[in-house]
Amino acid sequence: MLGDHLDVSDFSYPKDGIYPSAEHGGVIIAGACKVWSKDNSKTIAVFAYDAGVKYEKQLIVVLVGTTKGRIVATYKGTIQEDAALTVGENSFRIDTARYDLAPGIRAFGLDVTTNYSQGCGIGGSGPVRTLFIQDDKEIKPILEDFYISSWKFIQEGQSRCTGADAPEQTLYENVSYSLSVDTTSTNGYRDLLVTETISRDDGKKTGKPLRYKLHFDGEKYHK
Repeated sequence: MLGDHLDVSDFSYPKDGIYPSAEHGGVIIAGACKVWSKDNSKTIAVFAYDAGVKYEKQLIVVLVGTTKGRIVATYKGTIQEDAALTVGENSFRIDTARYDLAPGIRAFGLDVTTNYSQGCGIGGSGPVRTLFIQDDKEIKPILEDFYISSWKFIQEGQSRCTGADAPEQTLYENVSYSLSVDTTSTNGYRDLLVTETISRDDGKKTGKPLRYKLHFDGEKYHK
């Protein structure tokens, strides 16, 4: 049904262990679905598929009627891949926290995690979140490229590499970014409050959490 709606042939998963392609029985790379807590008559479904473009995957986000399977609203986009981000079968997580931004408007989130091993790097990033809202038959992104965590080594010369010259103990810090709805508003939408928390693996304190707000400019959220 969704393949017909999108006019995409072979819109299915390939055989186990085979890279998605029309020749292998399906083009879907990753997928996830979850009943929307705002309205359990709707299910959020997300798919990435290979359309034959190098270093790019097509992204489809749909709201589907939970009982009859009718497509209610759609978003079509792309995911650009590089050395830091590749899409795999476990890359998607749907976030249905209570992002009540305005009367009758609640957003939902999509977290995308890289399928690429960050290997010997001196730092890296966690999942990246996008917030979407439904606007009639469209789904629109209103917050993009929001990383919810990152990490880095804090001793000179350290990396994830191992070998004869690797230190016996490594020291690194993690930074997490939580997202909540604030009491203030901008352009009719509630501001989003970001809380940045830093922790170290040796247990040392790193100061109080840092907080700042994201404001709605009429189309999307920005600092």
